Amino acid sequence: MKYQNFITHALWKMKFFEWVSNTIGKNGKFVLVFHGIASRYYFDVEKDIQPTLTTTALDEILGWLEKRFDFLSPNDFFSVGKTGVLLTFDDGLASTFINGVPILEKYNAPAIIFVTTQHVAEPQNWLSDYRRRAIKQWGNLKNVPSNIAADFFNGMSEELVSQASHHPLVTVGSHTINHPFLTNCTPEQIEKEVSESKKYLEEITGKPVEYFAYPAGDYDRTVAEYVINTGYRAAFAVDPRGLTSITFEIPRIGLYQYDEAYLSMKMCGLYRKPIGSDIKLGEI
Repeated sequence: MKYQNFITHALWKMKFFEWVSNTIGKNGKFVLVFHGIASRYYFDVEKDIQPTLTTTALDEILGWLEKRFDFLSPNDFFSVGKTGVLLTFDDGLASTFINGVPILEKYNAPAIIFVTTQHVAEPQNWLSDYRRRAIKQWGNLKNVPSNIAADFFNGMSEELVSQASHHPLVTVGSHTINHPFLTNCTPEQIEKEVSESKKYLEEITGKPVEYFAYPAGDYDRTVAEYVINTGYRAAFAVDPRGLTSITFEIPRIGLYQYDEAYLSMKMCGLYRKPIGSDIKLGEI
């Protein structure tokens, strides 16, 4: 890792990433993926227990992006000829809305929040990965301090989801019910995860839920076909597999730190080829 960081910083100092960006990265679109946003860094909690970003780091990242890209709304992203970056946040953690949206407002940056509905009806019914992290640090879920539970693990409540859906910068999308590896699910389970999460979010928001994100970027042709047949108009992956149209396996870039060399490497078009400006929504 130290060797990779050295190479990255050396190439950044040589303005290699800037050259690549001006050559291949300037005429397309990128989608970024984030998760929870902690209010601060907790020095008494193990690093891998905490969200990868704090409000300060997100602020710095968006400030860096603002100087180089246009922030796109979903409508902009699916408009022919538009270029820039679309922000997305997975899991639907309360911290995304409470801590993250004020930073979006500062930069007038639209975003899609993909909500896993298990922890909407019960915000403290944490997803399994967050349960494992909490147990690793505190041994028992009951021992997690309430302020840290809210900052790290709690899901968005129905009230927060409704507020998010009516915020001018936020679009609500589905991220299933339980955040499973969908390729390990039966057809019946896939259909339930994909369709019932959509219906539930539409009941809360009073709006159509048109976008879907595959949990952990895990999908295959069968999963993608269920998403298409359920009536979503686009789906977001991490690494696309070329199984269907790009509209239903849109690649995304995860940004996990603020460091100019790191950001320049990830956003120059070399790490992830930019998406063509002619991408369109799928037909319902």
